[in-house]
Amino acid sequence: MFSPSFPKAELEAFCARYGLRHYSEKVDVNSAWQNKGSTPCFTCAYFRRAATNRTALELGFNKVALAHHHDDAVETFLMNVLTSGQLRTFLPVTPLSKTGLTVLRPLLYYRESEIIANVSQLELQPLRNPCPYDGHTKRQDIKEHIRELESLSPEVYDHLAAAMRSAPNQELWPAQLNQKQLADKFHNFWRQKSN
Repeated sequence: MFSPSFPKAELEAFCARYGLRHYSEKVDVNSAWQNKGSTPCFTCAYFRRAATNRTALELGFNKVALAHHHDDAVETFLMNVLTSGQLRTFLPVTPLSKTGLTVLRPLLYYRESEIIANVSQLELQPLRNPCPYDGHTKRQDIKEHIRELESLSPEVYDHLAAAMRSAPNQELWPAQLNQKQLADKFHNFWRQKSN
């Protein structure tokens, strides 16, 4: 694990308060990250998802609920545009065909600020994220970029949210063609003109 200060006892106590059992397992994410060469965030997320899904299946569940909120979806959308050139984010319901699990995100239509505002009303005690990279991630950079852009154009967040709702299979711009494809297009165009 990145941090020995993972709040396991606090999470167990929180779950017990609602009659739930808390499951956890240790994974040496730091070693896995150093051996894989990817970012620590990707590696950690991968292992967390794998462990959560495996445990759900072992316990006979077919649903997993995650706590992503609307800001997470918008940030993921912009991060994918800027880092991989893809118009992608996660959805409220995602069936995982390989495992038979369905991932639910029941908080996805709530803004982060709305959730924070309800913490005291619900008498919750938020736990500090034990990750040493907390606040120093690509996601945090994107969050700050959105804030900077909003200071120039207050409607930026709403426009990003609208853009991520666009039809995912819609071609926004034609793919770049290679030399042969361009030549074929050119010849087909002139053949049609001459007929």
